[in-house]
Amino acid sequence: MTRSFLKNLGRLLFAVLVVALAVRFHEPIQQKWHEITERYGGREASGKGPEEQEKTIEAPKQVSGEKAEGLSYYAYAQLSSEERQVYDQFLNGVEQMESVFSVSAADTAVVDRAYTALLADHPELFWLGGYTVTSYMWGNKVQSLNVEPEYLYTKEDRDERQKQITEAADRILTDTVSMYERDANRVRYVYERLIGMLCYDTEAPDNQNICSAFLYGRSVCMGYAKSFQYLMQKLGIECTTISGKAGGETHAWNLIRLEGQYYYVDTTWGDSNFSDPDENRSDINYLFLCMTTEDLEKTHESDMEMPLPDCTATACNYYVQAGLLFDEFSPEVIGRLIREGQEQGESSVTFRFSGEDAYRQAKKYLIEENGVFTFCEGENVSYRDEEQYLVLTIIF
Repeated sequence: MTRSFLKNLGRLLFAVLVVALAVRFHEPIQQKWHEITERYGGREASGKGPEEQEKTIEAPKQVSGEKAEGLSYYAYAQLSSEERQVYDQFLNGVEQMESVFSVSAADTAVVDRAYTALLADHPELFWLGGYTVTSYMWGNKVQSLNVEPEYLYTKEDRDERQKQITEAADRILTDTVSMYERDANRVRYVYERLIGMLCYDTEAPDNQNICSAFLYGRSVCMGYAKSFQYLMQKLGIECTTISGKAGGETHAWNLIRLEGQYYYVDTTWGDSNFSDPDENRSDINYLFLCMTTEDLEKTHESDMEMPLPDCTATACNYYVQAGLLFDEFSPEVIGRLIREGQEQGESSVTFRFSGEDAYRQAKKYLIEENGVFTFCEGENVSYRDEEQYLVLTIIF
C-alpha cells in the first residue's frame, strides 16, 4: 500500500467513525444537601412545635466494612435491575476510591438514580462528594459511561477519620447492646444518646456527613440523620435517609424497619435545643421517634423519587411503648405521672391522647386552669403544646 492510499484511508475512517465525548458535571449531592443546613424556622421560640400545616424488600445485600451481616437496603430495593448494577459498580468504585471507573449504563439518568439511592443507603461513605460522568458515543448513541467521583478527603484522611468514627460509634453501641435486648429499646437509646451528644450548628464542619456528629459533636439535620442511620445499620436495623421539606424548610430524616414494620424517625426535631435554641432546653421530644406516615406528613414532605412505604404500625411508637398514650383524661393518672417525673429528677413529662376531646380536657385543666401545680412544685414550669399530634409536654 502506498503512503497516499493509507493517508486517504485514514481520512475516510475518521469521517465515518465519529466518537464524541460529552461530559456532564453533576453538582455534588453534598451541595444539594447544603441547603438543608438552614435551620428549620417554622417552630416558634416558645417551643410550641410546628404550626399545623410496602414495598417488599428483596434479598439482603451485604456491604464491606463494619455493617451487620445480612443488612438490607431500602433504596437499593426500589431500583430497576440496571440501576442496581450501576449502584453496585458505583459502590465498589468509591469504596476503593478509584479515580475513574466504568458503569454499564448508557443513560446518565440511570447513574443519577443509582447515585441518589447509594447516598440514601450508605452513611459510611462520608468521603464521597459529587461526580462527573463522561459519555462515550458512536454517532448519536451512547456506548459507555465513565464516572469520576469527587472525594472530600485523601485515603489517609478517610482512614483516620473512619478510625475515630468507629471508636465513637462503638462507645454508644456497646452500651446499647449491653443494656437492651429488644431493638425498639435500642432505637430509643440511640435516639436519646445522639440528641444528648449533638448540638445543632449550621457552622459545624462536615455537617453533611457523619464526621460532624462523631468527631465534633455539632451538626445539622443531614448529619443527625446520617449518624442515626450509621448506628442503626451497625445494629443490623434497616435504615434509610430521606430528604425533603419540614415546615417549609429543606430537611432530612430517617425511615427505619423495626420488628418487621416501617416507621419514621427525626432526631433533629427530637432535639429541643434545635426547636428552642433561645430557651437552652435539654429535654428530648419523643414525638418524632417511630412515627406513622399520617403523623409525619402533618409537617414533613419527602422529595425522594423512590416510592416510600405507608407507615401505619404503632407498636414501636414511643407513646405506645412507654404507656403514655391515653384514650381519656384522668387528672389522677396524669397527675401521678407529673409528680413522679419531677420527683425522679426528669426535665419533662410528655403524654399523648388518642382523641381531641381528651386532649382539650387535659390542656384546659393543666394549663389554662393551672392544675399542673396541684401535682408539681416550683414556679418555673412551662409546657410544649403540639396540638396537631394531641401531645402535651410539661417541662420542669
